[in-house]
Amino acid sequence: LLLDRRNAARSHALFDWETDAGPVPLVRPDSTTLGPLPVAPRVPPPRGGALDHALAFRGLALRAASADHFRIVENAVLLAPEAQLVTRDELARRRVQKRRRRSRRARLLARWPRLCQPPWLPVARATAGLAARALRFSPLERRIRTNLAAALPEAARQTPAIRRHMAHLAVEWGRMSAPDFAAELLERVRPDATLEAQRALLEDGAIIITPHLGNWEWLAAYLVQHGRAPGQGYAGAVVGRLRRRDPLAAFQKAQRARAGVETLPQDTHPRELVRRLARGEIVGLLPDVEVSRLAGARMPFLGREALVMTAPAALARAAKRPLLPAACLRQPDGTYTLTFADPIAPPTDKPGTLAVTRAWVDVFEGWIRAHPEQWLWAHDRWRSEPGATDPVPLSALRQAQR
Repeated sequence: LLLDRRNAARSHALFDWETDAGPVPLVRPDSTTLGPLPVAPRVPPPRGGALDHALAFRGLALRAASADHFRIVENAVLLAPEAQLVTRDELARRRVQKRRRRSRRARLLARWPRLCQPPWLPVARATAGLAARALRFSPLERRIRTNLAAALPEAARQTPAIRRHMAHLAVEWGRMSAPDFAAELLERVRPDATLEAQRALLEDGAIIITPHLGNWEWLAAYLVQHGRAPGQGYAGAVVGRLRRRDPLAAFQKAQRARAGVETLPQDTHPRELVRRLARGEIVGLLPDVEVSRLAGARMPFLGREALVMTAPAALARAAKRPLLPAACLRQPDGTYTLTFADPIAPPTDKPGTLAVTRAWVDVFEGWIRAHPEQWLWAHDRWRSEPGATDPVPLSALRQAQR
């Protein structure tokens, strides 16, 4: 299908990678679209390379430069039918709009912690509740419903409860910088008997893994502030992807810091994590979402094949420490129960990493099925197709996060 400005939003073509005369579209006369992409290594062309040149030659650009939208096959670039093409003028306009939206979100998030303190706390709760109800008309609601219908159809009617839980989290995360937050943690987070059972492991330096379930931010804050005793916690940090232009990521990092929790970027060298564990510190990981840039394995997650990161098992093998699954689950009265599952022994060899990964996935699945309204269904958990993702070197990940 030839590309031109008139049908830019729905055109897809195969461009010759090496042509002296410039990019030439290769037309398939037997079809109007190229169909699904063939399985091939996903290697994005360099910035300013043949793909950009081929699109600029026609006054076009990819709306989102996602590597899922093209492949390099031998000497050709293949665009997926899902690739959204826009004119370059339209792309520039959208980028300006995106910067403005990001700036508005940053201003709102900068004010949000103050709004979550008396006397404005009721206003913050009402605002979060209204925003949660408005989400039912957003693309986020469609993603939640799609994920529920495909992975957990018995919880398909839980979308209002999921949105209410998101509203609770918004206010509770805003409370993390309040002067009385330490007292609120003691009042609302109640560890069960498993905390005492895992005391020795925590004292020695533990790899805690937790899903995006309940209030994972308060879990880390509680252990850092009150893990040993009221006012006496464990030294530790959580590992998360560093998204420099995302206001929400900056907000979460700042709120964690105010609660005493350090944030390590996802590209932190594994040796640094091992050193921290050797010093008796806790390292927290949230491995239940898809991170296509990291090494992973495909296995069932909530009944659907998904890309699951194997980094926790690899870290456990390197540090010779077990994985300790934990969750901070909301109760009907608004309190949270902090609970631990049995430790998962570290693998002794590389093949064992899959067995360890499968073990913690089973634990997470049990918690999510028991509390489906508290999991992060808004995440596009099953977006990668088999063969469409390849891990990249750590150095490349560092460059991508800058």
